[in-house]
Amino acid sequence: MYAKAGSLTDAYKLFNDLPCRDMLSWGALLGGYVKQGESGHALELFQVMLLEGIKLNKVIALCMLKACGVSEALLQGRLLHLEVIELNVLTDPVIISALIDMYAKCGSLSDACNVLESSTTRCMVSWGALFGGLIDQGEYSTAFKMFERMSQDGIKPNEFIFSCLASACGKLKNLQRANFLHDQIIKNGVETDTVLGNTLVGMYTDCGSLLMARKVFNTLDSRSLVSWSTMISGYTQNGSALDAVKLFELMQHEGIKPNMVIYSSVLKACSILGAIGLGKLVHHFMIKNDEELDVVVGTTLIELYASCHSLCEACNVFYQIPNRNTVCWGVMVTSMAQHGMFELAKQYLDRMHQQGFKADAKVFTNILAACNQKGRSEEGQQFFELMMDVHDIVPSPEHIHCIVDLLGRKGLLMRAMKLLQSIHNTKDLCGWISLLSACRLHGNVALGRQCFKHIISLDYHVGAAYMLMSCIYAEAHMWDDYYELMEVMKKDMVREELVQ
Repeated sequence: MYAKAGSLTDAYKLFNDLPCRDMLSWGALLGGYVKQGESGHALELFQVMLLEGIKLNKVIALCMLKACGVSEALLQGRLLHLEVIELNVLTDPVIISALIDMYAKCGSLSDACNVLESSTTRCMVSWGALFGGLIDQGEYSTAFKMFERMSQDGIKPNEFIFSCLASACGKLKNLQRANFLHDQIIKNGVETDTVLGNTLVGMYTDCGSLLMARKVFNTLDSRSLVSWSTMISGYTQNGSALDAVKLFELMQHEGIKPNMVIYSSVLKACSILGAIGLGKLVHHFMIKNDEELDVVVGTTLIELYASCHSLCEACNVFYQIPNRNTVCWGVMVTSMAQHGMFELAKQYLDRMHQQGFKADAKVFTNILAACNQKGRSEEGQQFFELMMDVHDIVPSPEHIHCIVDLLGRKGLLMRAMKLLQSIHNTKDLCGWISLLSACRLHGNVALGRQCFKHIISLDYHVGAAYMLMSCIYAEAHMWDDYYELMEVMKKDMVREELVQ
């Protein structure tokens, strides 16, 4: 009673006061710990039970196998497997399934497969446990190999197994295999329930076959919120934003109340279409229905309003979000930068840092790209230094290329050179090639030579460097140097990766 009520302290105290602790009392206590998510403590108590000479039974074995799986305690799981063998219950399909599930959750799929292969009573439950484990561990191709093995045993798959395989098809984005699986479902006469139907819709959208996804969606006898959500998000993710909006309108016509996932997908579709008016209608619909704004939908709304140049609305939404996360802050910072409001972007970045959030590399990529687009070299260098010094982000080739390209296009070649030399990762070629390109743009032969020498000292066979330097010589009418370099290019096997 105490364990089921979640009061493990009282349960354990009462257990300790028992004059005689038998298998039933141990089972009750261990089961309580596992059900309340205390699998680690359950495994510790299980060892005490064995030391006290209490023998394992089937109920406790099932309980502890679950604990091993949840805790990913592979070694203890294998020892428990030996105990189960001595218990002589390996003919029980429930035990077999529990063993397979345990090994799968511990990441040992070879052990899970071995348990099934060595079993004399392979049934639907055991196969289902294996397929569930394979999908959870991302072994999608292996799942289809085991499906062939299952077919050899003459076992007809059920809805759960077909759902697992449909998920695998979607993850692999293999339309041919998806069509084959769908045919198998029809041939086996498996009733397409709501769960399997939703998985099939998701499978086809993941494979990019929106027509087949909609066909399955239309044939579903009972469409749940998951059905609508899967189809609408499928349209949005595959670039069919208008279809997503139309399906949302059909959903409204049928009187079905959307959830936050659907709102997020539709708002993304509005953003893609640039349909600020429709986005506002969806937003007002949410307000009218007293929908609490969560961080995912709120962030999507900020992106929508910012993409349509409605920064006031974006700010209003930002301050209405109760639990802002790193993504939400990052979108706000990026939105300000993309609209040239770099001082506001810096203020939001400072506040973000003060509240314990750190911007990721992608945020700074977007900021630097915005600085580059607006030609704001000073702000670009400030954000670049802020990225390294405050947010502890090591500049990626993309960051380096962006800032060097920005400084180079503004003619600040020496500043770009000093910046490159100050970065620890000077072996990265991307920034140096960007600077060499800027030297060509401004006809700076001397600095171009320095860049060229540095590049070929790192990698002698960089075709882009040779071509840029030859262009610099040609445009400066330095024909002797030009022909000398061209001879070097002919003699050496220069890689054919040229900057267009």
